[in-house]
Parts: sequence; structure tokens; C-alpha cells
Amino acid sequence: MPSKPAPTEPADPDRKAGRTMALALRLLLNQVPGAREVLPYLAALERGLAAEGVRVLEQVPLPSLKKMGAQLASLPVETDDLPLRALQVQLLKALARRQASAASAPVMSSFLDADKLEVVEISASAWAAASQIAEDGPGRA
Repeated sequence: MPSKPAPTEPADPDRKAGRTMALALRLLLNQVPGAREVLPYLAALERGLAAEGVRVLEQVPLPSLKKMGAQLASLPVETDDLPLRALQVQLLKALARRQASAASAPVMSSFLDADKLEVVEISASAWAAASQIAEDGPGRA
């Protein structure tokens, strides 16, 4: 009895576009040995695009998305390399969407974000004075 071929699933355009972009990014990164070690965010983007397609850009945290965009912008992308140009556009769109939604979200202070944390060196006497104020409370001498 002849077996019927398995029905093909409809092609997911986001996944197909992502795989095309991942291939173009792979070819670009393969041009320089060690590029993936120097550009780890692009290496992660390459893997994500191959696995999830373009929708992976919506899952990446905003700081990582910014670093991916910066790393891609630092590379020489040929004007006729349409998949990489499309990736640049998709990254910019994702960044714009995410930054717009982040701007409308309530801001919570966090010392875990390196962009908001400021570390300065102070003298031992200034540290002692600050420690004393912390123990005694402000306004007490």
C-alpha cells in the first residue's frame, strides 16, 4: 500500500526570514576567525534567529537588544546584502517599539542596572563620617 506524503506545514514567514538573516549573519561572522567571541551578542542573535526567527527580537531584553544593534552597526555590511539590511531594519524597529513601551512604563529605581549605578572613591575620613551618620542618624553630631 503506498504511503501518503506527510502534509507540509504552512511556512512561517517570520521563521523563514529569521533563518535567512541568520545565514547572512553567519557568513559575515565567518569572515573573521574569533568574531563570535568578540561579538557575543551577535553570536546569540545568530542562534536565536536560526531557532526562533525574527520574533526572537521581541524576547531579547532591551539592554541586550541595544548591544546587538551596536555590534551589528559596527560591522561593514554591504549595501546589496539584503538579509543583513533587513536585520538592521528589524533591530531598529524592535528597539523603537521597546523603547517606546519602556518610556511609558513606570520607572522603578534599581541599583542593579549598570547604567544607573555610580561608584566613586572617597577618602577614609569621608567614609568614617558617612558611617557615623548612618549609625547615629542624620542631624545628630
